[in-house]
Amino acid sequence: MYEQVFSHYDVLTLGEMSCGVTPPQAVAYTSRHNPRPELNLVIQFQHVELDCHNGDKWMLREWELPELKCIITEWQTTLINNGGWNTVWMENHDQPRGISRFTTNNPRFRATCAKLLALWQFTLQGTNLIFQGQELGMVNPGLFSEEMNQDIETVHYWNEACEEAEAGDAHKIELAKKAIVQKGRDNTRIPIPCSSGLKIPMADLQLPVSNRGSLRLTVVVSGVMLISKSAQTLYGHFIEP
Repeated sequence: MYEQVFSHYDVLTLGEMSCGVTPPQAVAYTSRHNPRPELNLVIQFQHVELDCHNGDKWMLREWELPELKCIITEWQTTLINNGGWNTVWMENHDQPRGISRFTTNNPRFRATCAKLLALWQFTLQGTNLIFQGQELGMVNPGLFSEEMNQDIETVHYWNEACEEAEAGDAHKIELAKKAIVQKGRDNTRIPIPCSSGLKIPMADLQLPVSNRGSLRLTVVVSGVMLISKSAQTLYGHFIEP
């Protein structure tokens, strides 16, 4: 791929590498010491697989902070020491909000947790990937409703749980609700709250707006959100040149 396509262009190549990719494998693809590195950088998912059991996304698992530290340390040191390059991220369109996953949804600690995760992310080696709403301290809604199940994987999982419950395995319903609330893709696909005066022509919002997902928002008439005691200023310092 590199010789036939990428080598002919001045481009940056980013590869999403899930399914148990290891740091040495990532080095093989990205190291500048390789005669033909296939990619410039990779996205790995090991740190967001901590809360699943045996690779099953919907089987929730409690994890400990040293486990997360171990994963991050291995990816950082292995790629740095071998000419590779990391991406650093904690949430995206397929993953729940980082604050909800790695810290707590408690509003009392929301701003502190948002800043903590920002410091963690921006002090690691690699290219930072920020998902919309992350800089506002948005969290998972924390509520279940079938209306919010828009993601096809979530819909299939919920339907299977309902079928198993009808067959006599009643506890599957509560387990499924808890898993969807914590891990469903739709957690980060909820629109960012804005003022009613903001018009978005041709927009088709498939998911309801949730004010629970925002961090102490004060909405002004222009549709610009002003956030008190949030991580927005800190993100601004990191991102702006």
